Amino acid sequence: MHLAPLLEMQRVLSWFAGPPLTTEPTSIPLPPSSADAGHPSPDLPGASLAGRPDLSMAANGRLVFSEVKTLFGGSAPWNCSRVTWHAVDDRVRGGSSQSYLTSADNGSSNGSAIFSGTLDTQTLGGAGFASQSTIVKSNSTSSDEDDSEAATWDLEDYDGLRVVVGKGDTKKYTLTLKDEIPGKREDGREKSGVSWESVFDGPGGKGERMEEAGKEVWMPWSGFEATYRGRPKEDPEPLKKGCIRQFGLMMRSFFEEQEGEFELEIKSIEAVKK
Repeated sequence: MHLAPLLEMQRVLSWFAGPPLTTEPTSIPLPPSSADAGHPSPDLPGASLAGRPDLSMAANGRLVFSEVKTLFGGSAPWNCSRVTWHAVDDRVRGGSSQSYLTSADNGSSNGSAIFSGTLDTQTLGGAGFASQSTIVKSNSTSSDEDDSEAATWDLEDYDGLRVVVGKGDTKKYTLTLKDEIPGKREDGREKSGVSWESVFDGPGGKGERMEEAGKEVWMPWSGFEATYRGRPKEDPEPLKKGCIRQFGLMMRSFFEEQEGEFELEIKSIEAVKK
Protein backbone atom coordinates (compact mmCIF):
# COMPACT_ATOMS: atom_id res chain seq x y z
CA MET A 1 0.00 0.00 0.00
CA HIS A 2 1.23 3.47 -0.86
CA LEU A 3 2.08 5.73 2.15
CA ALA A 4 1.10 9.02 0.50
CA PRO A 5 -2.72 8.53 0.74
CA LEU A 6 -2.41 7.46 4.38
CA LEU A 7 -0.36 10.51 5.31
CA GLU A 8 -2.78 12.82 3.54
CA MET A 9 -5.75 11.23 5.38
CA GLN A 10 -3.99 11.69 8.76
CA ARG A 11 -3.29 15.33 7.93
CA VAL A 12 -6.95 16.01 7.09
CA LEU A 13 -8.26 14.25 10.19
CA SER A 14 -5.87 16.14 12.48
CA TRP A 15 -6.95 19.45 10.90
CA PHE A 16 -10.63 18.74 11.68
CA ALA A 17 -9.92 17.53 15.21
CA GLY A 18 -8.04 20.69 16.19
CA PRO A 19 -6.47 21.34 19.62
CA PRO A 20 -8.29 20.43 22.85
CA LEU A 21 -10.31 23.32 24.32
CA THR A 22 -10.05 24.64 27.85
CA THR A 23 -11.84 27.51 29.55
CA GLU A 24 -9.68 27.75 32.68
CA PRO A 25 -7.84 31.08 33.03
CA THR A 26 -4.12 30.83 33.72
CA SER A 27 -1.04 33.00 33.97
CA ILE A 28 2.11 33.01 31.86
CA PRO A 29 5.64 34.25 32.57
CA LEU A 30 6.66 37.63 31.21
CA PRO A 31 9.35 37.48 28.53
CA PRO A 32 12.40 39.54 29.59
CA SER A 33 11.74 42.04 26.80
CA SER A 34 8.15 42.79 27.87
CA ALA A 35 8.43 43.11 31.63
CA ASP A 36 7.41 46.76 31.43
CA ALA A 37 3.72 47.08 32.38
CA GLY A 38 3.50 50.30 30.37
CA HIS A 39 4.13 48.53 27.05
CA PRO A 40 2.01 50.41 24.48
CA SER A 41 0.80 47.40 22.49
CA PRO A 42 -2.70 46.13 23.44
CA ASP A 43 -1.58 42.61 24.31
CA LEU A 44 -2.57 40.41 27.19
CA PRO A 45 -1.83 36.89 28.41
CA GLY A 46 -4.14 34.28 29.77
CA ALA A 47 -5.17 30.74 28.96
CA SER A 48 -3.13 28.58 26.60
CA LEU A 49 -3.48 29.58 22.97
CA ALA A 50 -4.25 25.95 22.13
CA GLY A 51 -7.46 26.30 24.11
CA ARG A 52 -8.31 29.88 23.20
CA PRO A 53 -8.86 30.21 19.43
CA ASP A 54 -10.32 33.68 20.09
CA LEU A 55 -6.91 34.98 21.23
CA SER A 56 -3.64 35.39 19.31
CA MET A 57 -0.02 35.62 20.40
CA ALA A 58 2.12 38.68 19.73
CA ALA A 59 5.77 38.43 18.68
CA ASN A 60 6.85 39.37 22.21
CA GLY A 61 5.12 36.32 23.69
CA ARG A 62 2.05 38.09 25.08
CA LEU A 63 -1.56 37.55 24.07
CA VAL A 64 -3.10 40.25 21.94
CA PHE A 65 -6.24 42.14 22.97
CA SER A 66 -7.98 44.86 20.99
CA GLU A 67 -8.11 47.39 23.83
CA VAL A 68 -6.35 47.92 27.18
CA LYS A 69 -7.41 50.48 29.78
CA THR A 70 -4.86 50.98 32.54
CA LEU A 71 -6.58 51.42 35.90
CA PHE A 72 -3.59 51.39 38.26
CA GLY A 73 0.16 51.31 37.64
CA GLY A 74 2.20 52.13 34.57
CA SER A 75 1.40 55.76 33.77
CA ALA A 76 -1.81 55.67 35.86
CA PRO A 77 -1.30 56.64 39.53
CA TRP A 78 -2.20 54.31 42.36
CA ASN A 79 -3.18 57.27 44.55
CA CYS A 80 -4.58 60.60 43.42
CA SER A 81 -6.95 63.32 44.62
CA ARG A 82 -9.99 61.07 44.21
CA VAL A 83 -8.65 57.55 44.73
CA THR A 84 -6.49 56.29 47.59
CA TRP A 85 -5.61 52.83 48.89
CA HIS A 86 -5.94 52.02 52.58
CA ALA A 87 -5.45 49.01 54.85
CA VAL A 88 -8.35 46.73 55.72
CA ASP A 89 -6.73 44.09 57.93
CA ASP A 90 -8.06 41.55 60.40
CA ARG A 91 -7.15 43.98 63.19
CA VAL A 92 -10.72 45.30 62.82
CA ARG A 93 -11.79 41.90 64.20
CA GLY A 94 -9.08 41.62 66.83
CA GLY A 95 -6.40 40.04 64.65
CA SER A 96 -2.73 40.96 64.26
CA SER A 97 -2.17 40.96 60.47
CA GLN A 98 -0.92 44.10 58.76
CA SER A 99 -0.59 45.21 55.13
CA TYR A 100 1.05 48.04 53.18
CA LEU A 101 0.83 49.32 49.60
CA THR A 102 3.85 51.40 48.63
CA SER A 103 3.70 52.95 45.17
CA ALA A 104 6.14 54.87 43.00
CA ASP A 105 3.51 57.11 41.34
CA ASN A 106 6.21 58.91 39.39
CA GLY A 107 4.21 59.24 36.17
CA SER A 108 6.59 56.97 34.28
CA SER A 109 5.89 53.62 32.65
CA ASN A 110 7.27 51.72 35.65
CA GLY A 111 4.95 53.14 38.34
CA SER A 112 4.51 49.83 40.14
CA ALA A 113 3.38 49.25 43.71
CA ILE A 114 4.57 46.83 46.39
CA PHE A 115 1.86 44.98 48.30
CA SER A 116 3.48 43.60 51.46
CA GLY A 117 2.97 42.86 55.12
CA THR A 118 2.49 40.04 57.61
CA LEU A 119 -0.34 37.53 57.73
CA ASP A 120 -1.02 36.28 61.26
CA THR A 121 -3.18 33.20 61.80
CA GLN A 122 -2.55 32.58 65.49
CA THR A 123 -4.54 35.41 67.03
CA LEU A 124 -7.83 34.44 65.38
CA GLY A 125 -7.35 30.70 65.65
CA GLY A 126 -6.34 29.85 62.09
CA ALA A 127 -8.13 32.61 60.21
CA GLY A 128 -6.59 35.89 59.11
CA PHE A 129 -6.39 38.42 56.31
CA ALA A 130 -4.39 41.49 55.31
CA SER A 131 -5.69 43.65 52.49
CA GLN A 132 -5.59 47.01 50.77
CA SER A 133 -8.65 48.52 49.08
CA THR A 134 -9.57 51.72 47.30
CA ILE A 135 -11.49 54.66 48.69
CA VAL A 136 -13.09 56.80 46.00
CA LYS A 137 -14.28 60.32 46.71
CA SER A 138 -16.40 62.51 44.50
CA ASN A 139 -15.98 66.25 44.00
CA SER A 140 -19.14 66.93 45.96
CA THR A 141 -19.30 68.40 49.44
CA SER A 142 -21.34 65.51 50.86
CA SER A 143 -20.23 63.21 53.67
CA ASP A 144 -17.35 60.76 53.29
CA GLU A 145 -19.71 57.81 53.18
CA ASP A 146 -21.68 59.39 50.33
CA ASP A 147 -18.43 60.22 48.53
CA SER A 148 -17.31 56.59 48.61
CA GLU A 149 -20.55 55.66 46.85
CA ALA A 150 -20.42 58.47 44.29
CA ALA A 151 -17.69 57.47 41.83
CA THR A 152 -17.46 54.16 39.97
CA TRP A 153 -15.48 52.40 37.24
CA ASP A 154 -17.57 51.54 34.20
CA LEU A 155 -16.04 48.34 32.79
CA GLU A 156 -19.16 46.99 31.09
CA ASP A 157 -17.53 47.01 27.64
CA TYR A 158 -14.48 45.02 28.74
CA ASP A 159 -14.01 41.25 28.94
CA GLY A 160 -11.98 41.06 32.13
CA LEU A 161 -8.85 42.27 33.88
CA ARG A 162 -5.11 41.81 33.47
CA VAL A 163 -2.76 41.94 36.44
CA VAL A 164 0.92 42.35 35.59
CA VAL A 165 3.19 41.36 38.47
CA GLY A 166 6.94 41.71 38.91
CA LYS A 167 9.04 40.14 41.63
CA GLY A 168 7.27 38.33 44.42
CA ASP A 169 6.95 35.22 46.56
CA THR A 170 5.02 31.97 45.99
CA LYS A 171 1.94 32.73 48.11
CA LYS A 172 -1.63 32.92 46.80
CA TYR A 173 -3.02 36.44 46.33
CA THR A 174 -6.55 37.65 45.68
CA LEU A 175 -7.85 40.53 43.57
CA THR A 176 -11.22 41.71 44.86
CA LEU A 177 -14.01 43.82 43.36
CA LYS A 178 -17.12 45.31 44.91
CA ASP A 179 -20.12 46.73 43.08
CA GLU A 180 -21.81 47.80 46.33
CA ILE A 181 -20.41 49.48 49.45
CA PRO A 182 -22.57 48.57 52.46
CA GLY A 183 -21.45 51.62 54.46
CA LYS A 184 -20.25 51.78 58.05
CA ARG A 185 -21.48 50.46 61.37
CA GLU A 186 -22.17 52.64 64.39
CA ASP A 187 -18.65 51.99 65.70
CA GLY A 188 -17.16 53.32 62.44
CA ARG A 189 -16.07 49.94 61.08
CA GLU A 190 -17.05 48.96 57.55
CA LYS A 191 -20.00 46.59 57.20
CA SER A 192 -19.36 43.23 55.57
CA GLY A 193 -20.53 42.92 52.00
CA VAL A 194 -20.25 40.70 48.94
CA SER A 195 -16.83 40.66 47.25
CA TRP A 196 -16.00 39.27 43.84
CA GLU A 197 -12.64 37.50 44.02
CA SER A 198 -10.06 36.04 41.65
CA VAL A 199 -7.12 34.13 43.17
CA PHE A 200 -3.66 33.98 41.58
CA ASP A 201 -0.21 32.72 42.57
CA GLY A 202 2.83 34.89 43.16
CA PRO A 203 5.66 34.54 40.63
CA GLY A 204 8.38 33.25 42.97
CA GLY A 205 10.18 30.09 41.93
CA LYS A 206 10.20 26.96 44.05
CA GLY A 207 12.48 27.46 47.03
CA GLU A 208 13.13 31.10 46.11
CA ARG A 209 12.11 34.15 48.14
CA MET A 210 11.81 36.52 45.17
CA GLU A 211 11.63 36.07 41.42
CA GLU A 212 12.55 38.96 39.11
CA ALA A 213 10.89 37.84 35.87
CA GLY A 214 7.28 38.25 36.94
CA LYS A 215 4.21 37.23 34.96
CA GLU A 216 0.84 38.38 33.68
CA VAL A 217 -2.52 37.07 34.86
CA TRP A 218 -5.62 37.18 32.66
CA MET A 219 -8.86 37.30 34.69
CA PRO A 220 -12.07 36.98 32.66
CA TRP A 221 -15.22 38.12 34.45
CA SER A 222 -16.40 34.51 34.56
CA GLY A 223 -13.43 33.69 36.78
CA PHE A 224 -14.53 35.98 39.63
CA GLU A 225 -16.36 34.26 42.49
CA ALA A 226 -18.84 35.98 44.79
CA THR A 227 -17.87 35.61 48.47
CA TYR A 228 -19.12 36.83 51.81
CA ARG A 229 -16.63 36.93 54.70
CA GLY A 230 -14.25 34.66 52.83
CA ARG A 231 -16.78 31.97 51.90
CA PRO A 232 -18.71 31.42 48.64
CA LYS A 233 -21.95 33.40 48.42
CA GLU A 234 -24.97 31.36 47.37
CA ASP A 235 -27.17 32.69 44.56
CA PRO A 236 -25.45 36.08 44.20
CA GLU A 237 -26.71 38.80 41.90
CA PRO A 238 -24.51 39.11 38.77
CA LEU A 239 -21.48 41.37 39.04
CA LYS A 240 -22.39 44.89 37.92
CA LYS A 241 -19.42 45.45 35.63
CA GLY A 242 -20.60 48.92 34.73
CA CYS A 243 -20.61 50.00 38.37
CA ILE A 244 -17.42 48.81 40.09
CA ARG A 245 -17.07 50.79 43.32
CA GLN A 246 -13.97 49.23 44.88
CA PHE A 247 -10.76 47.37 43.99
CA GLY A 248 -8.77 45.42 46.52
CA LEU A 249 -5.66 43.26 46.98
CA MET A 250 -5.81 40.60 49.66
CA MET A 251 -3.55 38.11 51.39
CA ARG A 252 -5.55 35.62 53.43
CA SER A 253 -4.90 32.36 55.18
CA PHE A 254 -7.37 30.22 53.20
CA PHE A 255 -8.10 28.70 56.58
CA GLU A 256 -4.54 27.95 57.76
CA GLU A 257 -3.09 27.21 54.32
CA GLN A 258 -0.58 30.09 54.45
CA GLU A 259 0.81 32.67 56.90
CA GLY A 260 3.79 34.92 57.59
CA GLU A 261 5.47 37.69 55.63
CA PHE A 262 4.43 38.38 52.04
CA GLU A 263 5.58 40.70 49.28
CA LEU A 264 4.41 41.19 45.70
CA GLU A 265 5.20 43.84 43.09
CA ILE A 266 2.12 44.87 41.09
CA LYS A 267 3.16 46.56 37.85
CA SER A 268 -0.36 47.33 36.66
CA ILE A 269 -4.05 46.45 36.86
CA GLU A 270 -5.85 46.86 33.53
CA ALA A 271 -9.26 46.31 31.96
CA VAL A 272 -9.03 44.49 28.62
CA LYS A 273 -11.18 43.81 25.59
CA LYS A 274 -10.72 40.90 23.18
